[in-house]
Amino acid sequence: MIDFRKIIRKSLLDNEVVLDFLAKINGVPNLSFNAVTNAKYPLIVYTEINTIDAISSGNNVVDVYETRWQVSIFSEKGANYKVKNAVDEQMHKIGFKLYGTIEMVEPDTKINHTVLRYSQTISKETFETLEKQLNI
Repeated sequence: MIDFRKIIRKSLLDNEVVLDFLAKINGVPNLSFNAVTNAKYPLIVYTEINTIDAISSGNNVVDVYETRWQVSIFSEKGANYKVKNAVDEQMHKIGFKLYGTIEMVEPDTKINHTVLRYSQTISKETFETLEKQLNI
């Protein structure tokens, strides 16, 4: 199995536009995996939608996967296209392709929520090479 959590986090934090956008909590950028941990905006949450075997061959070990991830950008001030483009650029750098976007205002909080959905098919070998390139 492959796990993109560290790769996505490092890639997003390596972008100055993304880093400048995020609120800082005790000096730590408000970027989290899978859940909004507090209501300090702006923040970005990245979530695994699913990772499945892309190739199966009987009882052989499968080392190619299709993985889908969602990156959610939350802000009190309308959609920020500069940040959206920066996130998209970083996700493309690590091999993801954008397959869907949604922009909405959360009805209960009135917070702007931009959703970017990504997918890629990747071999375990390519994944491990990517980890090494990013020093993870």
